[in-house]
Amino acid sequence: MKGIHPSAIVDPSAKLGGRVVIGPYAIIAAGAVLGDDCVIEPFAKVGTNVHLGNAVRVGQGAALGGWPQITGFLPENIGGCRIGDRCRIGEFATIHAASDPLRETTVGADAFLMAYSHVAHDCRIGEHVILANAVQLGGFVEIERGAFLGGACAIHQGCLVGEYAFVAGEIPIDRDVPPWSRVLGLPAAWARLNLVGLRRAGWNREEILEAGRLLAIVLRQEHTLPQAVDCIRLRPGELARRLTDFLQRSRRGLVRPRK
Repeated sequence: MKGIHPSAIVDPSAKLGGRVVIGPYAIIAAGAVLGDDCVIEPFAKVGTNVHLGNAVRVGQGAALGGWPQITGFLPENIGGCRIGDRCRIGEFATIHAASDPLRETTVGADAFLMAYSHVAHDCRIGEHVILANAVQLGGFVEIERGAFLGGACAIHQGCLVGEYAFVAGEIPIDRDVPPWSRVLGLPAAWARLNLVGLRRAGWNREEILEAGRLLAIVLRQEHTLPQAVDCIRLRPGELARRLTDFLQRSRRGLVRPRK
């Protein structure tokens, strides 16, 4: 593909950056914004109030900025949808706009959302997150930086998945996934540290050991969540601060080891 194909529909009010490529029968709706070097493959749709960063690739048949799937939703309440630089959106993936005009569904830079994945309204996806094929996110889900969600796993609305966590494929998740963790099995259970993910992210041995010690306070000892927060808050270091922040934002309880 090169340039804008004659069969593409581009609203005159859309703002296109330099070197944008728009394929056959793609649709760019009113008010959409595309950064430089974006590629929109055939039959994809970039909806109203969608903002794409630079070098975003939107796969064939993907749909960005659709209405939130909320019963009785009113179109005047539609919010925004913002996709960061260098994201790759796979074939037939869907990302819905936020459910309030003052909010945005967001996907951080360098994220990879594979084919048929779904990001519901008001989700927040961090940088370098990978959603494998057919991952399904409910509304208001937050996926932190560097997390990997395996194919066809389903995340309940309002859940929080911590940074550099790994969730195996075909697992339903209805609780929050602690950062740096591997979650496996049916029902979902905490298994161990995500060593592969942490090493790939450049963590050194001491950082990995400290992550394990911190998670042991939360998951291996007989602490309530508030007690664990109090214990971790007393420990020095950036990892303790980040885990404290995660636990304070947790609302659905944690995925824990199998007994």
